[in-house]
Amino acid sequence: MCELSGLPVFITGLSGMLGASLASCCVHAGMGVSGVSYRSKLGIPGVSEDTADITAADYQPALIEAASGLIIHCAAATDVDWCERNEAAAFRLNVEVSGRLAAAAAKSGWRFVYISTDSVFDGCHGDRCESDVPNPVHVIP
Repeated sequence: MCELSGLPVFITGLSGMLGASLASCCVHAGMGVSGVSYRSKLGIPGVSEDTADITAADYQPALIEAASGLIIHCAAATDVDWCERNEAAAFRLNVEVSGRLAAAAAKSGWRFVYISTDSVFDGCHGDRCESDVPNPVHVIP
């Protein structure tokens, strides 16, 4: 597993652009990384990968190996038009899975990093921060 400040790291969305970049950085730094992708494996030596449908209600990452660590949740439906056409599937991945992973992390003593999007804002202003009030123009469940 990739150790960052002494903590193992588990990445969701490992085969996506962000997940793959994170994995590559860990490997380049001489560390391993563990993670899950939906269909494709990266095939990078030193990477412990799994493929799974993390939207399945019974999916739980195998975090028993270490007492504590860090989950970086990169898996998401990012195509806003697709999300508009597939509300239920987008909600499952972007909301429900995030909640289940955060709960699993809390239960197992792991820290949880959630990667979000600026699509929760209307685009009228730039330089947003975490305390800004969202104002999405897309589907709101």
